[in-house]
Amino acid sequence: MAKLKKYAKAYGINVAGVLEKDEFIERLVAARGPNGCLPPANESYYRKHSIPNHHMLCSTMCYLF
Repeated sequence: MAKLKKYAKAYGINVAGVLEKDEFIERLVAARGPNGCLPPANESYYRKHSIPNHHMLCSTMCYLF
């Protein structure tokens, strides 16, 4: 369930109040369009909130080397 919750959070999919794993999966599948992909709004949410920006990534990587 933890990976599913992380996926939902990353893409901004509302799963509030879901307790059962099957219902959780149904919500995730229902968020997809007829073509099997998430709507552009969810993809945009992912890009804005889940991918580190280039500057932060570079400054973090500099400390590793």
